[in-house]
Amino acid sequence: MTDSSGDGISQDKGPTILSIIWVLTAISSVFVLARLFVRIYVLQKTGLDDILISASMIIEYIYASIVTVSIHAGYGRHASTLEPHELERAKFFNAVAFAPGILSFCLPKLAVVALLVRIMNPSRSQRIFMWTLVCGTGLAALCCVVILFAQCHPTRALWVDGIQGAKCWNASILVEYSIAVGCLSAAVDLYLAIYPILILVKLHMHRKKKIGLSIAMGLGVFACVMAIVKCSRLPSLYNRSDTTYASADVFIWTDIESNTIIIAACIPTLAPLIELLLGKRALGSTDPYTPVSNERSNRNGSNKKDGSKVELSSRLKNRKDSLGDDEATLTIQRQDDVIVQYEQRHNLSREAW
Repeated sequence: MTDSSGDGISQDKGPTILSIIWVLTAISSVFVLARLFVRIYVLQKTGLDDILISASMIIEYIYASIVTVSIHAGYGRHASTLEPHELERAKFFNAVAFAPGILSFCLPKLAVVALLVRIMNPSRSQRIFMWTLVCGTGLAALCCVVILFAQCHPTRALWVDGIQGAKCWNASILVEYSIAVGCLSAAVDLYLAIYPILILVKLHMHRKKKIGLSIAMGLGVFACVMAIVKCSRLPSLYNRSDTTYASADVFIWTDIESNTIIIAACIPTLAPLIELLLGKRALGSTDPYTPVSNERSNRNGSNKKDGSKVELSSRLKNRKDSLGDDEATLTIQRQDDVIVQYEQRHNLSREAW
């Protein structure tokens, strides 16, 4: 029997879920299309990160479509208000949405790593660490799908009630494992947001540009927050008697997390489009690149200097018409230079190359 103590909206979360999911999906689509426009038509160059972010968007549409079918079947409403066939259909599509839901926030993380590898030029060990960390987190998250479908025997007992002889594990196994994976996912999002900021703060460049790039590269912090909020909603999976209503918020926060990562992964690539629309001074500097050097000199006039130079360069190749040659993609290169100095026997002046 339906509880009449609340208003109609509180008793049916379906419209809210659909509104949030499709609005966020539309916003993410705009960012992805803008990114692809820059990479394909402006720079005329694509990379692995563009392929991964496009695949992430496809997964997001698959997830949103399955959730839509589940909502129309009755998900988001109290189980007691649904007919048996509606309840079965809603729970079935909820189980089907589990795998693309997990992929929707795991795959964009791979796109972020590919972006960082391309523009931050990390060391080989750092690249291996980032790929291993994100891939390991994704595999751990996909184990949630295994636990979901393995927790009941037969598996149909997940969405069909009253099967004679059906046995299911304690719900705490899936819930506690999902929370642990969610916390790990949040930590990875935080790491991927902080890593480029730590690189950028060490560079000598215009403060306005440094702040802008740090903000653009650090937007993954919001994905971390969304992942934490989602973890706080996972205990609703304990409620198996009214799962269509109690666990509906997990749909919302899973989608918010995945779309946040997609948007955060696209923003750092949109500098050429911003310059095209607002002018190249909108980003705070017209310099094609900003070199950073760190040299030590010997006051006594030694004949060798060892230094390291990190260059933050941003080149827009093949920019059309009014854009000219200007910065487009961030590339950090590490170069060790040896500056040779010599003295002439009768002249104390020095010359350095």
